[in-house]
Amino acid sequence: MTLLYDGKSCILSHSVIPVIQEIEPRTVQVNDSFSIECEASGSPFPEVSWASHCFHPLKQVGNTLVFEHIQLHQACTYTCLADNWQLKNGNLEHILVAMDVKIQVIVPGELHVFND
Repeated sequence: MTLLYDGKSCILSHSVIPVIQEIEPRTVQVNDSFSIECEASGSPFPEVSWASHCFHPLKQVGNTLVFEHIQLHQACTYTCLADNWQLKNGNLEHILVAMDVKIQVIVPGELHVFND
């Protein structure tokens, strides 16, 4: 249980570590525009962010990773991160949960071999 204090009253609530719903891998065509939502739950409600394993800028809107006219160099693994704070043995602990999603980008008409 977590004790929340807003300066006027105390609220006792249950703490639940973050949970992220499964995110399926995506195969898209070069120049496609699409988005991937990271659906997370927990108590307190987790903060969601995205990270890239290919080190280029990301466009995040809320819990959603947005791709506009994706290019070949953007094919990589992306990670949804959900974090919140939990009260454990009288101490606040930061909890971080991650889920990877692989994005593959293809060029129409070309032969593609994917390696895991």
